[in-house]
Parts: sequence; C-alpha cells; structure tokens
Amino acid sequence: MVRCFRTERRALPLYFDCSLVNSNKERLVMTTVIGNVSDEKTFGALSDVCFKIGKGVITPAQVKRFANKQNPFAVETIDSQIVFWTGFYAVVFEMDAKANLLKLNWPEPNADFWDVPMVKGLSETRVFQLLKRWNKFPAESYYSDLDVIVKENDRHPSRGTYGVRFHADPEGDEDQKNISAARHMGIGTKGNTLLEAEVLEPMYFIKSGGRHLHEKTVNHAIGSRFSDGGAPDASWRGEFCIGRGYFPDSAGPGLRARVTIVTF
Repeated sequence: MVRCFRTERRALPLYFDCSLVNSNKERLVMTTVIGNVSDEKTFGALSDVCFKIGKGVITPAQVKRFANKQNPFAVETIDSQIVFWTGFYAVVFEMDAKANLLKLNWPEPNADFWDVPMVKGLSETRVFQLLKRWNKFPAESYYSDLDVIVKENDRHPSRGTYGVRFHADPEGDEDQKNISAARHMGIGTKGNTLLEAEVLEPMYFIKSGGRHLHEKTVNHAIGSRFSDGGAPDASWRGEFCIGRGYFPDSAGPGLRARVTIVTF
C-alpha cells in the first residue's frame, strides 16, 4: 500500500506509472482469453454491440455507464438524482438533506457530467471523520484538522447549500494537467474544493460499484487554498488519501484540476 503521508510538499505528484503493467496485462488478456474463445455466439454478440456503437444506436454515454457497472439504458431524471442524493447523505453523512436538495435549481441530467449537491452543515473535518466511520474504504489525511489548514474556498456550504457540475472523468480533466495553482489563479480557472473532493469519492464509489477516483492521478483541489496560495490534493493510494498539498508553482502531468462546469 502506498501511504499518503509524505514529509514535504512535492512539485510533482507521487504516483505509479502503470502504463507498462496495463499494456502487458491487456496483451495477456487478449492472448489467454479472447484468443482462445471459440463460442460463435460470444463473437456474434460482440460484433452486434460494435455495429450498434458505430451506427450510434448505443451511445458513448451508455458505453461509459456500462464500463462503470451501471445500467447503460437507465434514464436519469432530476427526481432520480434527488432520490439518490437523499439516500447518500442519510447513509454516508448521517444527514436529512431532502429539504435542501429540493430547493436547488438542478440542471437536466447528462451522463457526461456529475451533479454534486453540497449541503449546508458539511465541513472538511466532519466529512472526513464520517467517511472513516462509514468504513467502506480506508481513508487517511496528512492533517488532523482540515477545517483549520484550508484557509480559503471559492465556495463552501457553510454559506448555504449549493450544487456543482463536473465532467464525469474519474481521473480528472486531462486538459488541466501541467498547470500550477498560481497559473490557475491567474487565468481564473474554477475547480473543485477539497470538501467537494471528499464528497465525490464516496459518490463515485457507490455509483461505480466499488471503484475509486484518481487511482493514477492526483486531484489538484484548486478551489481551496492554503495560506501560502498552495492547493490541497486528494487521490487513491490503496486508501482515500488527503496529502500535504502542493506549492503554488507545482505542476505535472498527473496533477489535475477538476473544472467547475456550472454551479446551481
């Protein structure tokens, strides 16, 4: 297990490059599984799926939901989102959030995005403690009191319940790599806060059937800042890990902001 603790903030994220392992694994699967399949029905089904994808009968969004172990043909509605998040807040954060969720001006659901409500009463330290009490996956933080170390947030539910939409990409926005927190600040990028990262992780864990965000990358939580202008980070390293953070000028290919599409 890769522990999330480290003695100093890094200019580049600490993570494994799994590209060689993954490519070897894919070749092994192709050789030992697909190469030995003789069932014509299996090939027929695969061929039919590929044909329908090519013709647009099966959409990329449906393929993405299937890959995430979700019903690819389920039609999500605002009502179904409210039902999901009401149960989510009750089970994970021990909160009755329904009244707050009903007040939000929800956008129409889109499989390419995640709509995440942030309910008044949440705080960084409280959410982290509740994640540990929920105990569905291990979680560690470099800091014992996250409420104290985070000095500034672009938005926070302490000011009232709100919602935020992000691209539905488990590894963060690829086009945001190699950009430092200082550069983001200069160009006006709005990204997720640390608290939003703490809510996104259990959301994705539930929706994906047990998978985790940022297994290969690090979430650059540029919506939150330390006193020196640096940004917190969150990732999966065999546990949900909130690290020490990154200096304002830190950047790298695996350090990625999750851009705010819209708030509601």
